[in-house]
Amino acid sequence: MIFKYSFAVIALLLSNYNNAQTLAANIQQHEIVSFMEFAVMSATSVAIAKADIARAEAKAVTLRVGSYEFEAAIGGGIREVSELAGQQEYSEWGAGLSRTLRLPGKRKTDQSLAKIEVQLATAAYKNSLSNERLAFIEQWRAWSTAYRLVAVAKRQAEEAQKLSDLVQIQVDQGAGRQIDADQLRAETELAMLQAEQDEFAMITARRTLEAYYPDLLLPIKPAVFNLSTTDIDLLSSAQTNKSPQQYVAEAAREKARLTAQRARQDRMPDPTVGIEFTDEFDGQESAITAHISIPIGGSARRASSRLAAEQMNISNLELELANRISLQERALTEKMARLSLSTKARTDDAAAISMVALERLEQGYKKGAVTINDLIRARHSHYLMERSRIEQQGKSEQAFLTLLAMYLSGIEIS
Repeated sequence: MIFKYSFAVIALLLSNYNNAQTLAANIQQHEIVSFMEFAVMSATSVAIAKADIARAEAKAVTLRVGSYEFEAAIGGGIREVSELAGQQEYSEWGAGLSRTLRLPGKRKTDQSLAKIEVQLATAAYKNSLSNERLAFIEQWRAWSTAYRLVAVAKRQAEEAQKLSDLVQIQVDQGAGRQIDADQLRAETELAMLQAEQDEFAMITARRTLEAYYPDLLLPIKPAVFNLSTTDIDLLSSAQTNKSPQQYVAEAAREKARLTAQRARQDRMPDPTVGIEFTDEFDGQESAITAHISIPIGGSARRASSRLAAEQMNISNLELELANRISLQERALTEKMARLSLSTKARTDDAAAISMVALERLEQGYKKGAVTINDLIRARHSHYLMERSRIEQQGKSEQAFLTLLAMYLSGIEIS
């Protein structure tokens, strides 16, 4: 029964994972997601991180090969020997070949360091993709929200202008009060000013987005992005992989561990072996000698080993921090996505109710049952409600896209 239950759970997880993959594939065809992925791949930080992989691969080759190369030495001279018969000169020369031998344990560690060097650069690259997605989402939200606020502000200004003109006509015909027309004209000016400020904010947000991603051709109008409760559940249930930050921290910790291991191994110096050929007294004396030398380790090697060990302790703590932060961010992202659904629904309902109330007040004003002050207050209240709805829509899209970005980052490191 236990095995049956376990298999059932695994099957359910796989089903959710496959459904989430299908959902993600469909969502990736959405206009916003397409723009996001194009922008991320064209970002300078991503290009730098990608280039760093090539650097890491080159360094890996250096680590595997090491600095253990043959050294050749050759020399010659003239020797003067004082004898009874006088001074004699003899030519002599010598040549040698030597090489420092890397101990087997060090070779294995260097190979592991070479491997982890590439893994760390790859992890940093995938982390840069994740960071750029979040940066794009934030900038896209700023532009899309500003764009929609401009539309609301302009509509508010146009409606205020129409009502102001209508009341002024009534005043001119002797059927209204000038004070009412003046109040509506002031409201119209205020609405126009707000529309201009919103348009300036929208232009600034768009230019910021275009400046950061110069190769990205933005649409004239931002699309709307939504997720359902089922979509959020599927993406959340498929979050089984570690975050890019955890991946980087794990690779950094492993590199620190291997570096500390290598430093401990370096306390046993590598031996140097060699062979030397000498010819002296014009060839009357020649020799072939072999030698081996081993440096005497001292305080410098011990200090390096201790430094590497302390760095490993720091990396362990950084990994614990990355694990804790990643779990918190994942839980917060899922919670924000779910909360955004209910909050967006409430603001939409509130805006709809506010619109109905405003229409009734406008009808009451035409019949003389509502004062102009009541109408202006109602219009201002509805305008604030519309702005709140637009801002919440932007926050909801950001929460939905952040959840999707978290899922995509997990897929990349699986």
